[in-house]
Amino acid sequence: MSANTRMTPWTVRLSAQMYQRLLVAYPQSFRRVYGAPMLQVFRDCCRDAASTGGTTSLLRYWLIAFGDLIMSALAERRREEVHMSRTSWIRLGSLAAIISGVIATVFVALSLTVAIAQLLDENSSLGVALFPVHVVSWGAPALVVFDVLALIGLQARGASRAGVVGWISITGAILGLIVAALGSGLTSVVMYSQAGSCYSPLNCNFYDPDRYLLMGYMGGMLGSVIFAIGMIVFGITALRRRVLPRHNWLLLTIGLILLLNIATSVIAMLVSGGSDYAGTQKVVIMLSVLPLASAILWIALGGAMRPRGDEETVVQSVPTPVEPAV
Repeated sequence: MSANTRMTPWTVRLSAQMYQRLLVAYPQSFRRVYGAPMLQVFRDCCRDAASTGGTTSLLRYWLIAFGDLIMSALAERRREEVHMSRTSWIRLGSLAAIISGVIATVFVALSLTVAIAQLLDENSSLGVALFPVHVVSWGAPALVVFDVLALIGLQARGASRAGVVGWISITGAILGLIVAALGSGLTSVVMYSQAGSCYSPLNCNFYDPDRYLLMGYMGGMLGSVIFAIGMIVFGITALRRRVLPRHNWLLLTIGLILLLNIATSVIAMLVSGGSDYAGTQKVVIMLSVLPLASAILWIALGGAMRPRGDEETVVQSVPTPVEPAV
């Protein structure tokens, strides 16, 4: 037994042992870092209280320290829950962005396959076989689920740095995605219900007296524009405030590519009305470049969103036991 232990009153030693057991109220990660310093401070405070006022002073300090321990432990537990919830959303958003990019890449590849096959041979069986996937385009409405999750994770990732402008822009992007999904969904429903009347990807006659196709197209375009503008504004905020730890340029680039894709699609639709069959297929092939680039960037964004190992630890403040009143 050391000299310090022999000189420490048994009441102080018992108090330190009890306090050490009570530290279990704190999260394990917190105890691992701050448990020993807190116990040492508590032991010193108990020794001072016992030396100045005896057992009565020690009991008075115990009441104060116990109340402080309960309140700070509850605060740390709550902080850990909030942090874990935020980390979970970031991880989910990162995975959703990667899945969205992969699925979009597959759909663009199918579109290119159909266009190239039809360009080489108008009666290509490959184009006819892939035609329902190419025309109905169920991928666009389905991808919205993953895209929304990715944006929620992105907002959680940069919540502390993006500020009000970032929050408004990312919320606008989510609303734009929802509007675009509703428009694309309406278009897909009409196309799917009459897909049997199509003989080739470029030979479709849809019966649409109520102009549902036009409504769906306009809704999809409006939502896409809102989504693109939201991503551009958030991308500018990310560059200025470094929302992501790396590759902040991805956000602005995705927004600009989306806006450019919308503009080129509208222009192509207006000028390709008088084009021949081969010319139309060439337009389809050229228009696939931007969606393919966007899909690849979404995959890269998912990787950039993932929290690194040194970002998993929460920066916490150490609750110091209250000094005893002399």
